[in-house]
Amino acid sequence: MRKSILFIPMLMCLALIAEAVPPSGTWDQYGEALNVNPAKKAEFPSLAVYNGTPYVCWVEEEGTTRTVHVKYYDASNTWSSYGGSVSGEDDVPHTPDIAISSIGTVYVCWQDIASGSGKIYVRHYNGGSWVQDGVSLNVNLSKYAQSPTIAISNGTPYVCWQEFDGVAEKIYVRYFKDNIWKPQVSLNIISGESAGSPAIAIYNGTPYVSWQERNGTGEQIYVKHYNGASWEQAGGSLNEDLTMNANSPAIAVSNGTPYVSWQESNGTVPQIYVKYYNGVHWAQEGTSLNVDLSTDAQASAIAVYNGTPYVCWQERNEIAEQIYVKYFKDGVWKGGGSLNIDSAKAASLPDIAVSNDTLYVCWQELNALVSKIYVKHYVAYTPTASPTPSAVTPEITEIPTTEVTPEVTKTPAVVKLTPAIPAVPFMVHPNVLRTSTGQPVRITLRIDRSQRVILKIYTRGGKLVKTLVDSVINAKTFETVWEGIDRKGRVVPTGIYLVYIKTDDFSEKRKIVVVR
Repeated sequence: MRKSILFIPMLMCLALIAEAVPPSGTWDQYGEALNVNPAKKAEFPSLAVYNGTPYVCWVEEEGTTRTVHVKYYDASNTWSSYGGSVSGEDDVPHTPDIAISSIGTVYVCWQDIASGSGKIYVRHYNGGSWVQDGVSLNVNLSKYAQSPTIAISNGTPYVCWQEFDGVAEKIYVRYFKDNIWKPQVSLNIISGESAGSPAIAIYNGTPYVSWQERNGTGEQIYVKHYNGASWEQAGGSLNEDLTMNANSPAIAVSNGTPYVSWQESNGTVPQIYVKYYNGVHWAQEGTSLNVDLSTDAQASAIAVYNGTPYVCWQERNEIAEQIYVKYFKDGVWKGGGSLNIDSAKAASLPDIAVSNDTLYVCWQELNALVSKIYVKHYVAYTPTASPTPSAVTPEITEIPTTEVTPEVTKTPAVVKLTPAIPAVPFMVHPNVLRTSTGQPVRITLRIDRSQRVILKIYTRGGKLVKTLVDSVINAKTFETVWEGIDRKGRVVPTGIYLVYIKTDDFSEKRKIVVVR
């Protein structure tokens, strides 16, 4: 979902202390920054996932111009360009959004602000090039349009946006069929009042749209869906307090139930709230999601998996804007650890997607005076007695946000394992190994059926040191090794480390003491 443009305050350069490794999972970074040119500013990221592969679009400066790019995380674990530049040579693109059809066709929409205009365009990738779908979607080409967002149903793209009609900002929806954009539908509740920041989602062929609109006194959040003949409003205003301004909604639909997140002032600062429509009225999920109720929270995005809503947003702590994620379980919002690559740098405009039991989040973050695009995914380690992992809601806890670069040394590491009696068929041996003798740590697993095995090494502070295994294992007895080397080939320094293993049936961690 697209977000509003936000002012990012000046930063204070302070350091954070890393949290402990979460008992049930970790946020792993997908590669490095996505920027095509690391020296150029990238912004307005949007995320979609197809068959477990994340795709991200964004706008990046190229000299004096701006271009929409798309990358995907390929089989070689790197970010690869998907079809090259999306926007045209004469475009000045802004706020792109991405969606993928059920057969894997990637669509991107954006606003073109060339020559002061505001026009909405859509292109899709046909396997060889980016092809434009029709012409501009604007109802009136002489009027300014902005904030497009896109969703796909049965290969048909639906786009909603806001456009000035000479009196007020209107919310419009069109879909592409027979090589033209149809029809010209305004969703506004009050025709003479301005509306903005639309968001769209589709479930089982039914499009749902949320947006903000003035009701004469303040900004309210509304939702409509298409019932096959017309756009029907779902309940009334979603506002927590009808006297307060509410902005920037995001929407997701699960089994026909729409969920909406948005920001709304509590009288002092913006809070993030979530409601779902139960068929009669909008029911609230818990209270404010803010990590700190006294600080600004903005630009939320929402995804729903197995009836559980997951929300990401940006919120300023005492240092800088952080990206947070929470999910709703047992009547409360859980989670809330910062995802920032560097907690001393401002991060903003997150987007979220969920595929099977994996969460994905992208955002932009300041780095070396330019903003860069990053992606992380959450790998859950929660054990379950059921063979169906989708029945488990991962326990997202606070995740460390700063990477500690191990000291590179020529002295071989001595790895000493703390004794433990295995409660599961998971053994680490021998107890003391010296890498100078060429004897690595051996990790043995015995399983009775084929299943996915994830085996990783973490620092005590919770940062990933190295992924040893992440694949389906068929052998009844499986063995791998760790030689005291991190993922960049460096000898790890003295310290306490955790070896973490997760299969379909269990998860467990063991402590390792490394002494140089």
